[in-house]
Amino acid sequence: MIIALPRGIVRLGHGELLRLERARGWTVVCRAGAGTLGIPGDASAPGVDLTLRPARRYVLPSPRPILIEAWGAVELELVPPTRGKGRPGWLGKLAAFMAWPRFPPGSAGETAAPGPWR
Repeated sequence: MIIALPRGIVRLGHGELLRLERARGWTVVCRAGAGTLGIPGDASAPGVDLTLRPARRYVLPSPRPILIEAWGAVELELVPPTRGKGRPGWLGKLAAFMAWPRFPPGSAGETAAPGPWR
């Protein structure tokens, strides 16, 4: 079964496969059941097979196709990457970088000026 990354709950029966494409940054939450989450490797890193367990979260690190195999009935929740406060885009990162002051008052980066003029 190929899914175009819907948000929400996906249920798989025993032995069913789910292929997720272009899912980098998405979170897979295993709500019930067990299975295998296969992350393909490339020239720089080998592939990894993770065991899906109930109440565990897995953030997908690869833009390559991910394969999930169900061991019995499995209920998964697919959560898209967040934007804004949780994970800002390039404009949010730039604004955070340009924010002044760099160090909050009382931090190790703040120095007091000597003399009565401080």
